[in-house]
Amino acid sequence: MIKTGPLTVVLLAVALLITAPACQKKPPMNPDFHPLSAGEEVRLTLFGTLDLGLRYLDPPTRARYFREVAGQAEDPFLPGTPGVPEPLLVFLFTIDNRGEDAVLISPAFASLSIKTGDIDDIEPLNIHELEAVMATNPAFTPQVSRRFHQSTINVNPGQRHAKLLAFATLGKRTDIAEVIMPSVISGTVAADAHFPFSVTWEPLP
Repeated sequence: MIKTGPLTVVLLAVALLITAPACQKKPPMNPDFHPLSAGEEVRLTLFGTLDLGLRYLDPPTRARYFREVAGQAEDPFLPGTPGVPEPLLVFLFTIDNRGEDAVLISPAFASLSIKTGDIDDIEPLNIHELEAVMATNPAFTPQVSRRFHQSTINVNPGQRHAKLLAFATLGKRTDIAEVIMPSVISGTVAADAHFPFSVTWEPLP
């Protein structure tokens, strides 16, 4: 039997205090990085350490996001809302950089492809276009606006980030095939991120 004295107990306690933070340390959480369990999501990993997610916010999920994250009682993109000439497709784009290099992503160059293939790919609305569309909608507050991409996103090692993307609809049934995020850069390497979807959007009757 091994005997332990007061000194042994103290040394063990100090060792535990030293090693515990290293085991439990988590990356800083961006306040906009909010997990949702509804709406179709596609997740992928680039470079072995960069976790990306793109979630289609259907109306119930979108309303929950604005309520819980933006503190909005009203969904500013609800069809029929004054100031919204046509519904928009809204996606939540999340980034978790577990690598050692900073990551650069430009959501402005993303594109949405539809299955019919009879039109060109759709680009997301930039913040100026979005603000123009929503100009007369009082529910589109600065707290909502800042959650949409406005420029290139720089995600340092160990950080998480999240931004919203909005695409204009075609005004008719739309079968979404894929969203592509080109030229995701980590250090000296780059790759395109492909998010295949099976989402169908239809206008209200």
